[in-house]
Amino acid sequence: MPTPTPYTYSNNKLELYKRVNGIWTSLTAAAPTISDNTYYHYRVVVSGTSIKVYFNNSASASIDITDNTFGSGKIGLRTGYSQAKFDNVFVMQ
Repeated sequence: MPTPTPYTYSNNKLELYKRVNGIWTSLTAAAPTISDNTYYHYRVVVSGTSIKVYFNNSASASIDITDNTFGSGKIGLRTGYSQAKFDNVFVMQ
């Protein structure tokens, strides 16, 4: 494994995962343009089995998938080989 470098986003990828019985599975990925030391806004909208992820207030979803694994659950945020700060995380119904 490569040594992580602070503030480096080498894969330039937004990836949506699910975790079932401790196993992480990638559902899909998008490749928005991401720069170091820059704030971004993400909005995730879940309605029934539809999951949409919007990047930087875009009118169109960067990710638009269907997954019926869960009817309810929890959220989580993570990064891989990078540093990030998360702020203003809300879950609304």
